[in-house]
Amino acid sequence: MLFAINDKVATYGSLLVVVVAAGMVRSSVAQTVEICSFCRCLENAKESSIIVDCFESSRTHRQRPSHYFDLRNMLWPVTPEVSGSQPPSVRAFFKDLSLRDLPIPFETRGIRQGVGLSCMLFNIALAVVIRRTVITKGSQLLGFADDFDTIARSLAKAETVYARLEAESRCLPRTVIDDGDELVAVKGSLVTMDNNTRKVIQRGIKKPVAKHISASQQVVELSFQNVHLETLPTEPFRNVRNLETLTISGNNLQTIENDFFAFQNKLHRLDLTNNTLVSLNALERSRFETLEFIDLSYNKLGTVSRQLLYVLQNVSIIRLENCDIYSWDCPANTRWKVLDLDWNHLTDITTKTFSGLEQLEALYLSHNNIRIVNPQAFEDLHHLVRLDLSHNEIFKLGHNLILPKAVEIINLANNSIERWPFEKLSEVMRVINIEHNGLSEIDPDLPVNVRILNASNNRLRKFSGELFPDLIRLDLSDNLLDAVPSSLWPNLTTLTLDGNPMDRIFFENPTTLKVLSLNRMPNLVELEASAFTNLAGADESKERDCVEIHIAGCPNLRRIDPKAFEEASVCKLDLSNNQLTSIPEELIEWKSLYGGVNLQGNPLDCSCTEQWLVDVILSQLYDNADLQYLLDDLRCHTPLERRGQRLVKYLHHRGAFCGVAKMERLRNSQDEDEVVKASFGSLGSILCSSDDENCLHVHKGTGLIAALSMMLVTLILSVVMVVFILVRRRNERRKVPEGVLLMPQFRY
Repeated sequence: MLFAINDKVATYGSLLVVVVAAGMVRSSVAQTVEICSFCRCLENAKESSIIVDCFESSRTHRQRPSHYFDLRNMLWPVTPEVSGSQPPSVRAFFKDLSLRDLPIPFETRGIRQGVGLSCMLFNIALAVVIRRTVITKGSQLLGFADDFDTIARSLAKAETVYARLEAESRCLPRTVIDDGDELVAVKGSLVTMDNNTRKVIQRGIKKPVAKHISASQQVVELSFQNVHLETLPTEPFRNVRNLETLTISGNNLQTIENDFFAFQNKLHRLDLTNNTLVSLNALERSRFETLEFIDLSYNKLGTVSRQLLYVLQNVSIIRLENCDIYSWDCPANTRWKVLDLDWNHLTDITTKTFSGLEQLEALYLSHNNIRIVNPQAFEDLHHLVRLDLSHNEIFKLGHNLILPKAVEIINLANNSIERWPFEKLSEVMRVINIEHNGLSEIDPDLPVNVRILNASNNRLRKFSGELFPDLIRLDLSDNLLDAVPSSLWPNLTTLTLDGNPMDRIFFENPTTLKVLSLNRMPNLVELEASAFTNLAGADESKERDCVEIHIAGCPNLRRIDPKAFEEASVCKLDLSNNQLTSIPEELIEWKSLYGGVNLQGNPLDCSCTEQWLVDVILSQLYDNADLQYLLDDLRCHTPLERRGQRLVKYLHHRGAFCGVAKMERLRNSQDEDEVVKASFGSLGSILCSSDDENCLHVHKGTGLIAALSMMLVTLILSVVMVVFILVRRRNERRKVPEGVLLMPQFRY
């Protein structure tokens, strides 16, 4: 009579000899691959981190199709533990791949069921146990897959074999694989009365002892950009609990319905930009205790639920650019520091719109459809420092907009505001941008302490500098000013008056500047004498105080008086793209221009009167490598034979623009610059005259030494050649006549 002990009999035990890893889950059969053998891994010793660069262009196995890339089979890089030091963190970046979806998470604590290595280790462990157990005719083992039966002639014999098998399985050595996870054997035991084999297996699994920090604990940043993700499984990042930065941008995600970060995590930054998200239900159930930054920009949200805003109440920075948001209802007691709602569809700003954001420091509302703003809408934002309302349709904004006392920067550019909108500005206000509006006058009730004012592209006809005593930068370009503003305070360093219809430039009062811009003046024809006499420099970074002046792109500027810059200290002068044909040589002290002079784009007359441009300006610009760009488009317009030619072509040709009269002046005024007519030896005649532009002129200097050296070498070669010819002819005359036989002489 045979007695069988199997896993189907409730009163006896069964032997389950399997080799598994703690936390085993089901997965498809695939080969495990080191991620560094597939992607590029760079070690940053300074920051103690490993960068995994998994861009399509940097993959090491480019011959493999993109769908081969599967995170379920990837092992993160691991370094051995060093006593007393923290292991390096791992930052992985995946870009331009084709993942489609993220793998189902698994606990990376050992070999997973279905991996080929687990089957191999199972068979090895089984063979070791059986060989150590005495198997005779009185007892045998029957097995199928991972189920085994002990067959014996008596119950006592079956129990003895089972006991020995169990004892041998406990003696199996511990095995450690590459990722540091210990493998253990699950020993056989009695099946429970309810035949619950799952409880038996769970009771037999032993938690592995980690030899060093596992790879999943080292991953602190993951980035998936343009990898064609369409769905996210439940808790895809459960096994990377130390993750601090997560980026999933440029994909095809439409909804996040499954649990996303419902477990406790250390996430600091979350970026979900450039997807097609219309629902964020999973985020409403997430735990973001440590989250500081979240970016949901460029999605199709339409609205943001109050529940989600409540979950994000402890976040510092929230970006919701271009999310098709039409309305906004903010919860109270939030800790937000920065809120970005640019490029949405908001229309009205009331006193309740942002009433709960008392800790807010920066609010961005540009490129919306805002038409009406309540004057008290921002009054309760006591910590607000920066406010951006640019590129909207604001028109109904009176003279009573109330701003918190902490505001330093406000941007109201590109609206339809027709009068100065501020009732009172705080003492800490530093920057006001109100360009591209319809202002005809700037008339604050009290002096304003602003440092930078941009009021360009309005309809201003005058400006009173007395109301802005602390200005250091003023932009009044593209208005209707017909004269340079007076009463400018000495703190001003940069003044921009481009595009105004001024026909005359004159500084009535002493003014100190670093930069003066007078570009695109349509009515400016001439720079008259003493135009810049009262202008002083304020650039302390130079060897002396000087000013940088730009007068470019004036379509009617044709003449500059030689005394226009008299007593003015200029560092750099830009006169490009005007209609100037000549430049007075005595206009300025050219050697004092540290930044050079830009004369490009003018119809210059390359006649004798402008020869000084070649001798002075070109030499100065060419000798300075940083200023050579000012020679690129410096060309002649007249006379006709030189039209379009670059002036740099004539750089080392003195008198290139002049005829006989100029030569005579050069000869009388510069004794050291003698002009020698070229003549050649026995010819005894002049090959060309001094008034011929094609004549070869030789001037005293280093070039003369080179010319004389070449002439000396030529002379020596000529003498050598003559001697060679004479010797050869002499040898030919001494040839022996035909028929004469010369007998050799023999010496005895």
